[in-house]
Amino acid sequence: GLFSIISKGCDSSCEESYNNFSVGNRNISCCSTDLCNVNAAGGVRSSYGLAGGIAAGVLWTTLNHKF
Repeated sequence: GLFSIISKGCDSSCEESYNNFSVGNRNISCCSTDLCNVNAAGGVRSSYGLAGGIAAGVLWTTLNHKF
């Protein structure tokens, strides 16, 4: 998918799962050590960067063909 939204939290129980949708995915992963999910924030930046690059390319192509 194009978009990945990362939400972090703590819970007393966790069940891992993965769902792939046409425009994004939902991935639940579990960890049990201190600060174990700190590095996951980079995933949002790279996904938004990729989506922004694709959108800019489509817009540029569309504008070039109109003029």
